[in-house]
Amino acid sequence: MRKTSYRREFYYEDVHIITNAPGNCEDEPSDTAMRVNRISPSIRISNIPQKNGKIKADIADCVELNWMLRGDEITPEFRENYIKILRGELLTWKLFAVEIHPWGSPCLNFVNEDTGASEHLFIKRVPGLQMMFEVDRADDYTDKYLLRIKATDDGETSMVLTEYYSHGRCEIVFDGVPLYNHHSHDEEWEYIYVTEILY
Repeated sequence: MRKTSYRREFYYEDVHIITNAPGNCEDEPSDTAMRVNRISPSIRISNIPQKNGKIKADIADCVELNWMLRGDEITPEFRENYIKILRGELLTWKLFAVEIHPWGSPCLNFVNEDTGASEHLFIKRVPGLQMMFEVDRADDYTDKYLLRIKATDDGETSMVLTEYYSHGRCEIVFDGVPLYNHHSHDEEWEYIYVTEILY
């Protein structure tokens, strides 16, 4: 086993993205990449219980529609059925990306397989919320990502993402950790803390 811990600078516009698209399409034009998102398997999302077996916070109670848009700017089908879509009950809507960055709300990006319409849901940072993201890949392997929202000693919240691989895992703490920051005069920078464990 090998364990490596380190920190990385994160600019305020930087985003950690989990996507359903294969890795070889990231340099494609945006319309081509979105077409790949529409035909690739959806990312599945589910609640993960605490160690005592209980779900402390349900994802369905912690999501909200895109607050940057007025109600009439959101696709009516999505606005009226976003909880069903979140649960994977309307198969034409696919969760194609999850965006995470320090101190922000995680963002779920959906696309309609038939129309190409895209919409967003934001996850409120509720302590105790634990959710698993899974996406099937072409090699029959399923990528798994566990995102946990934790309370910190100062009353804030911290996001911890664990990425599981066939050969190990990687844990990323996005915020909630006392910072040693040489950009102290510049609030546009942050640190994330990474621990890699390889078996």
